Amino acid sequence: MNKEKFYRENEKYLKMLALHYSRNYFIEFDDLFQEGALGMLVAFNNYSKKKKDAELKKIGKTVANRFMFNYVGKEIKRRSLLQ
Repeated sequence: MNKEKFYRENEKYLKMLALHYSRNYFIEFDDLFQEGALGMLVAFNNYSKKKKDAELKKIGKTVANRFMFNYVGKEIKRRSLLQ
């Protein structure tokens, strides 16, 4: 599996997750989507040679979720410091 195919297979999941976080925490959808895509690519780069495709997909989703969640936390903290 190559990067582009891996990304295309998980793009729908990234959109769904970014929409969830953007609605619940009032953060820009595009920013969250980019963080998730970055997480997917980091997971691919780190695990593509070590794991099978099904396991790589699970790891990619977990890492993307973690990247988005961390971004939400940083954004909330940044907003609270501005007030």
